[in-house]
Amino acid sequence: MAEKTKRKRYHVYDRRSARGAVKRLSRTNSEVMIACTGAGAGVADLVWGVPGVSPMYAGFHLPYGKSLFDSYAGYHWKEMTGQGNCCFDAALTMAHSSYFIAQKSCANKGELGKNAIGVGLTAVAVTDVHKKGGTRCFAAVRTDAGIWTVAITLQQGHLGRVGDGHVCDIVALNLALFGAGLPVIPFAADGLGLESDEIEGTILVPKPLTVPFVDADDFIDIYIDEKGVATPLGSLPADFFQRLAVFPGSYAPEHFAHDEIGMHVLRSTGRKVVYEMTVGHVSKEASVEEIIARSAQFRGRWPVIVRRGAGRFVDKSSSYRGAHFICGYDVAAQILNPDWYPEGLDAALGLLDERKVRVYVMDRRDKDGAVKTVDDLRVAEKWKHLFAGVPSTQDISSSALRHARAQNK
Repeated sequence: MAEKTKRKRYHVYDRRSARGAVKRLSRTNSEVMIACTGAGAGVADLVWGVPGVSPMYAGFHLPYGKSLFDSYAGYHWKEMTGQGNCCFDAALTMAHSSYFIAQKSCANKGELGKNAIGVGLTAVAVTDVHKKGGTRCFAAVRTDAGIWTVAITLQQGHLGRVGDGHVCDIVALNLALFGAGLPVIPFAADGLGLESDEIEGTILVPKPLTVPFVDADDFIDIYIDEKGVATPLGSLPADFFQRLAVFPGSYAPEHFAHDEIGMHVLRSTGRKVVYEMTVGHVSKEASVEEIIARSAQFRGRWPVIVRRGAGRFVDKSSSYRGAHFICGYDVAAQILNPDWYPEGLDAALGLLDERKVRVYVMDRRDKDGAVKTVDDLRVAEKWKHLFAGVPSTQDISSSALRHARAQNK
């Protein structure tokens, strides 16, 4: 019988340094949520094993099976994207989900000023089956300041299954540290069989996920898909919006309630949600540069429309033929304000009906704390079918987030 070759064990990172880094992380004004599939699960022990982490640790999740991954992503991942759950986009959507969980945890604790940090990592550690191209690890972190990504290839069989796992563990922890503005933990050596544009020597340097546009004039009146690919609105097929729901807003910034509403509409209607930001909004103004910066929030999660004008819903329904729309109760009340329509409110609502528009109206609390729903809209009986309710009484707003972040600086 042939003698088995003993695999060399590699020292991937210094565990004492990792514990010290977690302690420093626990002292920052952060709220961290980490999710990993398969490899990377050891980061849960790295963080949990350090006393005193509770104030900053929202939690850890291992959405390993397909149904659990779908639940964490928010929709049927493979059916919607055509991809498996070990890829760049999967890591990115996990980071988004983690970020919103961390942000919601802050809101529930009355600590909106904390820095929400969401980490997502997906990888397949080496097994007895040879994997063409080696083991791949994809990871991302989203914070209030932006999104950063990492892609690493681990040499096939070099570190073994345990060693590959240790690499993924420290990558996940380093992304949390990076999101908090802390130094990352170096790899123990530069001979670990790792290939990545985001590793300089032994240091992990995540890459910012930026908007792939330079000329602001080219940025207006476009549809941007989840991958950041932009298409001029005028180049889209005539029936493009027939299975979509458009969610207009300023998104300064986007928050977990915006995301939850999008997921609710997707699951309940089957319509993919497109978030729309307008330069020259009918009641709000924002520069092109501001809109460009805000659009980066949605990369890897939702498609976005950036356009000039078309502030009224009756105008949007002409631009996005066949689309449905999402808005809050306060905006729905403004849709029914006759002052917006020189042609008359009845004529405007008639156009919406003719174009088969439906408006999903989110619940809102008024200044006295009363919940206003679609049933409170002052709309004629013949037009009530245009509006449908969406339960949402989350006590969060973009303005509250902006104020809390300003106070935290």
